[in-house]
Amino acid sequence: MDLNIDDHCSGVLAKQMAHKRPIDENQDWFNEHIKELKKEHGGTFVAIRNKYVIESNNDFDKLFEKFKKESSKVYIVYLPKEGEVSYW
Repeated sequence: MDLNIDDHCSGVLAKQMAHKRPIDENQDWFNEHIKELKKEHGGTFVAIRNKYVIESNNDFDKLFEKFKKESSKVYIVYLPKEGEVSYW
């Protein structure tokens, strides 16, 4: 039996995508919409659930405290202002 590496990699990728966690989908959505999000929420931490910004705040701890019970479903990330460099 010959193993085709392309078929194997495609199968692995399909399995990974089928088991993608909600937080991964929120992170992907964030990366795809970062330019629009910066205009409204730049300079704050944003909490994202179901590909939607549910809240923003300057204080990470407050957001984390509010959503920590949903940590597997809510993606919290700092959104830099236009022109601000972020190393996160």
